[in-house]
Amino acid sequence: MIGVVAMRVGLLKLSIAMLLVSSLSLATIQGWTAPTFTEAGKPGLAGAGGWHYYTVDTIGQVGPFNSLAVDKYGTPHISYFDATNSDLKYATWTGSNWKVETVDSDGYVGTDTSIAVDSQGHPHISYRAINSSTNWNDLKYASWTGSSWKIETLETAYSTAFYTSLVIDKDDRPHISFYEGWSGYRIRYATFNGSAWSFDTVDYVSGTITRTSLALDSLGHPHIAYYDGVPDYTLKHSWWDGTEWRNETLSGTRYVCGYASLALDASDTTHIAYQNLMNNNIRYASQVSGGWNTTTVDSAGDACTFASLALDGAGLAHVAYSESVHHSLRYAEEAPGGWNQETVNDTGYVSSHLSLALDGNGMPRISYYDESGQDLMYAAKDELGPGQVPTLSFSPPSLDFGNLQQGSTSTMTLDVWNSGGGTLNYSLYENVSWITALIPASGSSTGNVDAVNISIDTTGVPVGLHSGSVEIISNGGNGTVAVTVNVTAPPRKVTLRIEPRTLNLKSKGNWITAHLTVEKGSARDINVSTLLLNGVVPPAWWKVIGNDTLLVKFDRAAVQGILAVSDSVDIEVAGYFYDGGSFEAHDVIRVINP
Repeated sequence: MIGVVAMRVGLLKLSIAMLLVSSLSLATIQGWTAPTFTEAGKPGLAGAGGWHYYTVDTIGQVGPFNSLAVDKYGTPHISYFDATNSDLKYATWTGSNWKVETVDSDGYVGTDTSIAVDSQGHPHISYRAINSSTNWNDLKYASWTGSSWKIETLETAYSTAFYTSLVIDKDDRPHISFYEGWSGYRIRYATFNGSAWSFDTVDYVSGTITRTSLALDSLGHPHIAYYDGVPDYTLKHSWWDGTEWRNETLSGTRYVCGYASLALDASDTTHIAYQNLMNNNIRYASQVSGGWNTTTVDSAGDACTFASLALDGAGLAHVAYSESVHHSLRYAEEAPGGWNQETVNDTGYVSSHLSLALDGNGMPRISYYDESGQDLMYAAKDELGPGQVPTLSFSPPSLDFGNLQQGSTSTMTLDVWNSGGGTLNYSLYENVSWITALIPASGSSTGNVDAVNISIDTTGVPVGLHSGSVEIISNGGNGTVAVTVNVTAPPRKVTLRIEPRTLNLKSKGNWITAHLTVEKGSARDINVSTLLLNGVVPPAWWKVIGNDTLLVKFDRAAVQGILAVSDSVDIEVAGYFYDGGSFEAHDVIRVINP
């Protein structure tokens, strides 16, 4: 049995490798060349229809199984597979360049990725891995906590986690659909309720690997699109009705390719983009009363293309897919009476592994794998004219709260404004718990300067220098404001007793003695070198008595030289503790000159 498992795992790795290189060989034979860009991470020239092109990652063979999400600020987030190192990677746009990082490198990880972004703008990724101990498959889940990636293995099975699809709900909880192969031949669904994961079987299907596509309706109920290879590759739709899973086969959808893409509109109507293998047409199905309405999006598809569907705010469909003749990247948008199609990029072999998302203005963004260059690419359509592009500006670049005692609060002001055109929409996030308030935490600017109050609270914060930051995320770029504070110890009560109680200026004694007692603390914590009597006379000698009392002797002549004759003379001894905390202690004595 172990030998059979090892053989099948080997075949699985081989099939993935063949998928990654097969079209590359074809591109080489046909003489296609990679798109030319000035450097990785920089935009290329706008193409027809206002498309801009970006090279996201070029290190090794990177970009298969990519998935794209665009957050509410218009920032793209991409998960993808690094085939050279067998790692899961993640990329996001900072406003000026692409930030690329490896999320998981534990074994053979990172295929079948799906990405979603929560309300805080934090990315979450579902993906498949080959378990290094069992050689079985793992369904894995990575979530950004705000400071690091949290990696979880949700399930280990003989053959599972194919073509995961991830959605984050309104409560920032994840939902995942996926296909389980040899060990079950079924569509699975997993969700996290805040304390534990649960798993359901949605439907049993044939042994052909099928992509799943997941969306949640207004009640939070999941809807999943996929296809069943038996009897004739039909498109299916399953949904949870609140009590049980319900399944339906879309009529007239025989010989469907395995890459269906599902979306729900504001009325919870289901829409699915897919491909007909009989003629390679890209097709679109919309749920209507009593059935489905299907139309042809484009007749210039490619065999088993990675079609990707998104709906804009008006409920109109947008589809990204590949074209079979030149293996180019294509895009279509629904219009009255039909579809408007355009070629996004026809340089190189760029058709495989693609993902479509729309920004807040309904503008399309597409991540895709350039098989000729073996690079991860990104295309964005921008119809904003000159003077309409917002630009984030803020001042000051950093906030230093200086010295602040434990248990104290303080507020400083940050100015945020739009130095470009159009409307800047922004939100602020803190990365440390002692930054307690950002007011307002979000806003918009057409040029007006918004004053944001940033408050901190040092209660429970250890004594010492602390650094944090406030992240500004916007549709006009992102920024980071460094925040620092030096937390000092709170004042501790110190009592003072001076001897003699009556100071005779004609006396011949050598010392004035001070007893400094620290309440609920140690006298050894006092930095004696900082002590001054009445701000002038330093100590001449000292020792600790017990643990809480410091006996200090001051030169008598020096003290008498600064005191006036009176029945009530205030004596102050002030100084610092070693941790930076200060204190002042007072006593009243009599000074005479008989």
